[in-house]
Amino acid sequence: MLNVSNSGVFLTGLGRFPTYDSGRRHLLAGIELAGPGLTRYNAALGTVCPGARPVAADQIATAGRKVLDAAAEGIDADFVRRGMDAAVQLRRMRKDGDWTLPTALGERIGAVLGYLGDPAKLIPDSAPVIAHFDDAMLVDQLQREIAGELEDYADFCAYREEVADGAAGQVTVEEWLEARWHACSAHRARRRVPYAIGSCTAFRVR
Repeated sequence: MLNVSNSGVFLTGLGRFPTYDSGRRHLLAGIELAGPGLTRYNAALGTVCPGARPVAADQIATAGRKVLDAAAEGIDADFVRRGMDAAVQLRRMRKDGDWTLPTALGERIGAVLGYLGDPAKLIPDSAPVIAHFDDAMLVDQLQREIAGELEDYADFCAYREEVADGAAGQVTVEEWLEARWHACSAHRARRRVPYAIGSCTAFRVR
């Protein structure tokens, strides 16, 4: 559900909202949600999260209303801002020649970025207050499913910044993996604990 707090607005569990029927809401800030834009959104969702059920206009209207109500009270919609920041990271990761993405994951990220740039998407980028809400929902769905990949990429970027001042083409994934493996091994040796319960257990081998 959407939660509103003093720190902002964020989305969790959109799929638990009631489904749309003719007696439910299908307008958000005067925007018709039950038209072609929703078809485009659900098509993108199906690529981004295979197997996900299509969302209904009422689900989005109900969630978006929380953003509008919060804005009326002077509460910033940090869910949207965080989503757009995450989209920048997705775009950077997909373009990074030093980082190899699995083909299927590259296609899923491409579907998100393609939807973000679609002028006929569900909510126009020019819409007051609610602009990019649909973008942020789609980004959020993907983020939840590829959190491990995003964490690995952030760690790779930190390592590249450390050893090569962030310069592209100077560090390989294999070098990063080897460095992190040695770091974890050294940590385990100092702690003298099994690998499975060392502090490096979050490290993922691609």
